Amino acid sequence: MDLPIALLEELVAEAEIYYFGKDAAIGVPDHYHICVKKHGKMYLFTACTSQIDTIYRYLSHSGTDPNTIPCLSPNAGNGFRVLTFVNCNQVYECESEEMVDEIRSGRVRKEEGNLSEEEMLMLVKGIRLSRTVSDNIKSLFG
Repeated sequence: MDLPIALLEELVAEAEIYYFGKDAAIGVPDHYHICVKKHGKMYLFTACTSQIDTIYRYLSHSGTDPNTIPCLSPNAGNGFRVLTFVNCNQVYECESEEMVDEIRSGRVRKEEGNLSEEEMLMLVKGIRLSRTVSDNIKSLFG
């Protein structure tokens, strides 16, 4: 059964985790993403990685504030199995129709678990501190 677009739009929510497959047209292919904001017909996502060495090298060489790449510990709520870093320096925007198409095609799938309020506050802080995220996006977080 093909679900209507309005219903699929309602299935995407803030603090939820999605896997963007290798053919995903948005975000970082083959990475987990967190929906950090649902704003009208627009979704905002951040990408995750568990590659500690990559994050360490990036922070060492870029002078980036470590608070812009918060680390989430695995727990029953978020469903992560390893320490996971969230890059709040890049926020991916996606219109709801594009996201619905990605879900319908199987290029994006919802994962079990979601972030707690405390974890989401860490991400919002990271986005606000980022030097690379636009003020327009930052203003959506109050």
